[in-house]
Amino acid sequence: MPAWWSFAVALLVLPTASAAVLTFGTPQVSGSPIVVDSGRMTFLVPAQYVCEASEASVSGAELDVQFADVPQGISVTGPGVFAIPDSACKGPESKPWMQDLQFEAFASAAAAGEKALMFTVNGRVKDGGTLTPPGASTHVGVPLAVAYDGLLTASVEKTIGEAVPDGNITYTITLTNLGNAPTTVRFAMPDPVANGWNATVPNSIVLDRSAQSGGTDFSKQVAFTVHTPSKDGWNNAQTTFQFKATPASVIDASRQGNPITVNVLARVRGCSPPGSACAPPLDSLGSGSVAGPLSLLVVLGCAVVTRRRA
Repeated sequence: MPAWWSFAVALLVLPTASAAVLTFGTPQVSGSPIVVDSGRMTFLVPAQYVCEASEASVSGAELDVQFADVPQGISVTGPGVFAIPDSACKGPESKPWMQDLQFEAFASAAAAGEKALMFTVNGRVKDGGTLTPPGASTHVGVPLAVAYDGLLTASVEKTIGEAVPDGNITYTITLTNLGNAPTTVRFAMPDPVANGWNATVPNSIVLDRSAQSGGTDFSKQVAFTVHTPSKDGWNNAQTTFQFKATPASVIDASRQGNPITVNVLARVRGCSPPGSACAPPLDSLGSGSVAGPLSLLVVLGCAVVTRRRA
């Protein structure tokens, strides 16, 4: 018998001194942690069934394999019910029946990632729908883990902001973790800002695993702040800002999800220094504003009246 077998034995000695033993060995696991939606974990469970010192014979015995306590988001496939050779329980001529039972486990996005999980493989021998002999059953726990799956979404209350010269514009962004594990979100600006403008990215935050993976504190708000430039006189300018939010595992920062990009538009408009008197030039009044066309009409009206008087 191989030295690596570690048996969980269910044994009942009958009054006739006959006994049957079903044992499961230590699962041999490969493919863990499981990659969500694409990976699989395979494992072998060594099984043995034998009648010891038995004068009775059992024919048509079957091993029924079931699963218990399977974690959310995990699906397991296995051999189900299959026949045991009659030679395993044939009186004094009984020969131990041994076989490696093969199983596969899969994980969906609802499975908790980077967390020690466990489920149980139950086995029992039955004959004609009954346990034969009584006590010929056992079980073994199978450990598994699911790989980090970083998935983040962002929503912005407003994407266009405006402030006076030397002022601040604050954009509020809501970040939600749709991934399967606690996630650190780090922020960065990939490109330099326009001359005279400044921006402050949020500090990193930690989000719990998604709601479907059993998390609670999976959504938080952060502030992205833009400081506008200033020059003497009338100020009227705009520029765009882009920053990235990158999800990463709390346990291992090298495990990252795809970054998401947030884009906002910032405008500066007004006189500088504050309180000084200045008028915006006509070309600074966009065609979309009401003041531009009205000012132009006033100028044209004055020109017409002057010509008539002449």
